[in-house]
Amino acid sequence: MSCSLRIKCGDVEVEYSGEEGFAEKHLKPLIDSLAKSLEQDGPAGAAKKTTDHKQNKGASHGSAITTSTAATTLAAKSGSDLALAAAFVLHSGGKDEFTRNELIDEMRAAKSYFNVNYVKNLSNILKTLVKQGNFLHQGGDDYALSVNCRADLDKKFA
Repeated sequence: MSCSLRIKCGDVEVEYSGEEGFAEKHLKPLIDSLAKSLEQDGPAGAAKKTTDHKQNKGASHGSAITTSTAATTLAAKSGSDLALAAAFVLHSGGKDEFTRNELIDEMRAAKSYFNVNYVKNLSNILKTLVKQGNFLHQGGDDYALSVNCRADLDKKFA
């Protein structure tokens, strides 16, 4: 059975859409922790503790937006779209450059959008995004969002 939830407490926002079993197993401890912190510390203390938990456990590296949310906003329909959403989340989390593996990990975080074939086709996806001017190849396995792409994405997420 599938479920959707969205919880916002101060600067912290948890959004999930997917299988109920996953939510019970993985999100329930986070929600319980948030509720307990609200009782003890009020909203500010709960937001700080939840942010600390997210930075330690989450794939979005402390970013305020999830890859699933970014993919939804960009209406992602392809591996290139999901890679762009993942790169934006990494950038929003303070990473100006990212590796192929970091990009894959972030793409995997968007479970509703991720397809294992995206990993198999990652070289072609990256090549396309570089040719389109969205990514800059920094050498080796390192990439970055182009300045123009960052500006366009910042407008979409403002």
